[in-house]
Amino acid sequence: MKELSYHQLLEDALDLPERADVDDLEYEIDGEEPQLQMMQVPGEAPIEIFNFSGAKKFPWKSYLLNSYLVTGVIAAMVTVIIIVVAALQAGQKPTANADTVATGIQAAADQLTQARYAFAEAATRTDLNPNYAANPGALQKAILRAASEFKQNVDAQQSDKNSPWYQVHASIITQNAVVNALKLVNSAASGQAAIIISEDPATGKKKYQKLSLGETQAIGIAKLLVIQAAQQPTMQSPDLTENALNIMGTQKVIKDSTSQLLRSQGMEPVAQQIDNQDLFGRTVFPPSQVAPSVSPNPNKVSFNHVEPQGLTMP
Repeated sequence: MKELSYHQLLEDALDLPERADVDDLEYEIDGEEPQLQMMQVPGEAPIEIFNFSGAKKFPWKSYLLNSYLVTGVIAAMVTVIIIVVAALQAGQKPTANADTVATGIQAAADQLTQARYAFAEAATRTDLNPNYAANPGALQKAILRAASEFKQNVDAQQSDKNSPWYQVHASIITQNAVVNALKLVNSAASGQAAIIISEDPATGKKKYQKLSLGETQAIGIAKLLVIQAAQQPTMQSPDLTENALNIMGTQKVIKDSTSQLLRSQGMEPVAQQIDNQDLFGRTVFPPSQVAPSVSPNPNKVSFNHVEPQGLTMP
């Protein structure tokens, strides 16, 4: 009878298949790599076995208990946090500055819009009362004054023996004036602009100015309004100097608002050029550059040197 070894008896009892080579075996127990050890059996040669409990594990505990390593990791994390916060703050500053600039530009633009609206309302306000305009705008005031002057001119032409309109009925003179006004309206429609001759209030020199087609037609329409207003039973004669000052007051606000908008947009040189010229076309210097001069005669009043006032139109 053949004597069986201890190892053979163990394999027969467990009915184990033939063991494959160690290099061909794969083990995956809790992700651990088994350790190859030698087991000594009495009376037998050493046997190779795998000891899973002896597999080496990553020494987390030893690393976590290392004060130097923990301190270094915390310091690195704090440094990263500081860098991230600084980057975020640096990115927010330009945005905040841009928002401030945009807000300033919008505020200046709104102010300019309000100034233009105030002028448009003050200039075009119309009182259609056929007997007496109690609340006329700047344009209607000028038309009412022109209507009064037109009626006076008609009366003067009727009574002047040297006038071609001497003792001619006022309706005929008026209708002739309507035809002349319509000539301006139609001339503009046909592409012919008018030329006006005026005197520069700042220099006293005559100026010849060719109007645009739209301006030419606007004057024709204004003349028609003058003729119509002259037919009212009551003539009004508004103060043209007061009217001019009121208009210049609104234009001063528009001028200052325009400068403010240009400055908020970063165009300081352009804004300064606007500031350096007054509404009469004269060059204006900052107070620091103005040399002392003799005070003007308080009794001498010149409309050319009246400073614009605020809007006081009733």
